[in-house]
Amino acid sequence: MPKFSQAASPTYWRVCWDARTPKQDWLLCRHPHPQLSQLFFATGGSFHSYKFLPTIGQYMANVLRGTGNGKERDVAWGWKAKGINWRGAHEATAPQKDWSEFFE
Repeated sequence: MPKFSQAASPTYWRVCWDARTPKQDWLLCRHPHPQLSQLFFATGGSFHSYKFLPTIGQYMANVLRGTGNGKERDVAWGWKAKGINWRGAHEATAPQKDWSEFFE
């Protein structure tokens, strides 16, 4: 729609807080640390998971109830261990910088 954008210019920018997880799966789980066990995550993916928000409600409700979504889904959507070289579907989309590097 070029005719709509010719006269417009952005006055400010926002960051979309959708995240890329190590395997590019959703993160639908409880935090693994015992002191943060009441912190739940419904995020992740590969920068386009926002469009699935209407779909994941039933799965997140199961996580909140503690019933789970079956072993395969619970592993795929669970917290990923640190120090493992997780591989995603689209390696080229992996961020090359950490957030802290953008604000130096």
